[in-house]
Amino acid sequence: NNSHSNSKNVNPQDASKSAKQQPSSKQNTRESSQQKQSPANTSTNVDVSKLDLRVGKILSCKELEDSDSLYIEMIDIGENLPRQVISGLKKYIPISEMQGAMVVVVANMKPSKMRSAMSLSLIHISRAH
Repeated sequence: NNSHSNSKNVNPQDASKSAKQQPSSKQNTRESSQQKQSPANTSTNVDVSKLDLRVGKILSCKELEDSDSLYIEMIDIGENLPRQVISGLKKYIPISEMQGAMVVVVANMKPSKMRSAMSLSLIHISRAH
């Protein structure tokens, strides 16, 4: 039996384990397409030290016209002019609590247009219950 001397001795249990560990090419393709589609699977390194966080005071807050969920605020963050910020807090915080509130502002956000107005920052607000 010299013909069998070159073949490996494989334990049937080991063979089934390796078959389970190595998915078929169809499974590989399906998993890679799911990874591409799912934003939770994308890993990006965020350097939080690049965020320009500032404390500011909301000088004025109005409801944005034609919107059920947006406010337009003018916020003093220590610059020459107040910053205009659009936030989606209308459903969560009454306008009376927004007026004069201290907020954390991400000051180095790229300006973005929301509905008919430009938002120059992003705000974070906390309130005690």
